[in-house]
Amino acid sequence: MGRRNPQRSPVFASGSEDATIRLWDAATGRIIDSLDAGGAVTSVAFGGPDRDIVVGLTDQGLVQRWDAGSGAKLGGPLPHGAHPMYAAATADIDGRCLLGVCGADQTLRIWDIVAARLLAQVPVGQTVRSLSMAATGERLLAMVHGDIASDAECLADSMAALWDVWAAERVRQPLQLSDRADVGVLGVLNGRAVLVQGLDVGTDDFDFDPAGMDDLQSRDAVTGELLREFDDHGNGRCSTVALVTAAGRTWIVSGHEGGVVLLDDGLRQVGDAYDGHEGEAVDLVAVTEAGGDLVIASVGANSVHIRRATLPG
Repeated sequence: MGRRNPQRSPVFASGSEDATIRLWDAATGRIIDSLDAGGAVTSVAFGGPDRDIVVGLTDQGLVQRWDAGSGAKLGGPLPHGAHPMYAAATADIDGRCLLGVCGADQTLRIWDIVAARLLAQVPVGQTVRSLSMAATGERLLAMVHGDIASDAECLADSMAALWDVWAAERVRQPLQLSDRADVGVLGVLNGRAVLVQGLDVGTDDFDFDPAGMDDLQSRDAVTGELLREFDDHGNGRCSTVALVTAAGRTWIVSGHEGGVVLLDDGLRQVGDAYDGHEGEAVDLVAVTEAGGDLVIASVGANSVHIRRATLPG
């Protein structure tokens, strides 16, 4: 994810098993700092009013905050016990940035990222491997994805569930996911919470349809209503999605076997796919804004690519 403090150059953060979080200058693609996370890093996120607080999670259960400008730790680790933590995400409500963290303890915790104050604990009943959050008004939604819940009767490989955080209840039935079909991210489009997800979700046989496995849909996160669809694009199997707001609009970036694709809020492709990964599957994408352009970071099996994407006028 990228820092957006207007007084500082935007950066990306990456974490690795060597217990290091690296900060990358979005303008140059160079590493500008390295943070000691104290354990193998499983997730990173940016938060705070200026997106200049970086949060790192480890497989030893550490949840630590740093000032992204100075590299200084912000207090001690947030208490989460000794269970491995796997997923972090942020969302803003009334000018306050909230941090969501979860993992092997099967509990979603919500923190005020600046004050380091615990606001909510929601038992979700499954080990969580990835997390996204979206806020509409005072309502905070969280999509948790990971291992099959212990009480589930299904043939799927994994499960994603949408939670109303303050009510501590599921919004609707969980999505059952087939192998590697864990593409899905919450966001807000035109004041509506949406889920941008890959196809083959909740199918009866949990096998990929070769004609549809490349495609994306945006759906109303609460009702499931289909809003938009991205298909017939020839970019290969989709593996990751990110949403970002820039130039007054929300943009979607999706990683595929054939490259990285920029979409507008109607799921229409903008420009050509970036194919610099040369057929390598793209496992992660992150986006920030710099000088009126989007800067996109994409991660393959052995490389990190950072590039600018000029937005249409």
